[in-house]
Amino acid sequence: MNIQRQLLVPALVAGLLSAALSGCGGAGTQPGGPATSRAITNAQPAIPTTAYQVQGHVVSVLNGAKSVHVKGSYTWPHFRIKVDVSLLQSGQMAGFIDDDGFPMSVIDVGGKMYVKLTSALAAYYHHTGCSPFCGKYAIYPRSRAAGLIRDMGPKWTLSTLTGMANDLFSNPIHTTFHGQPALQMMAGGYDPGAYIIVTATPECLPLEAVDPGHFRLTFSKWNSVPTPAAPPKSEIHR
Repeated sequence: MNIQRQLLVPALVAGLLSAALSGCGGAGTQPGGPATSRAITNAQPAIPTTAYQVQGHVVSVLNGAKSVHVKGSYTWPHFRIKVDVSLLQSGQMAGFIDDDGFPMSVIDVGGKMYVKLTSALAAYYHHTGCSPFCGKYAIYPRSRAAGLIRDMGPKWTLSTLTGMANDLFSNPIHTTFHGQPALQMMAGGYDPGAYIIVTATPECLPLEAVDPGHFRLTFSKWNSVPTPAAPPKSEIHR
């Protein structure tokens, strides 16, 4: 019995080893024959080269956008606004807004816009300070907040960018924007010289949109803006 086992085990090992070596060679490969291999390609998405291609990528970004940070200014016949604010597709926002000289640090969430009481805000009302209320928040009248959001909120911003993307009429020109490779295109339907700049990547993330005489806006933090939270009740001035 022991002799049979000693003979059987080496035979099994030899058979398994032979099968393994045969498998490694690949089906149909004969010893000494030419080795066959499959070319491995890692195709990378291409950077768009036409206005039509850029349009498709930008519109795709905007349709899926959840948030973005916007900095810049708006100039219209009846108002001027400067912003440095984070916008969420859900309608919420947080940051700084200068509404025709009225400076506000705001948090808009849950249907309410909270305005932080600051020395700059007090100066607007010709007060030398805001003590003892500095740092607290007041609730901005909803009627005025609604008008502000309508003029520069997330819905307006994404809609305007979509309109510019749909009106691109020049092929992209390679440029740089704050040191990073970018593509610039002219946009129709706006004042002469209107343009949009996007990243020189397959995603074509918008970096800047300009309509001379009306707005100049820069964009960052696409889909990475933190969700704002309402101030604690203890910090709200009634």
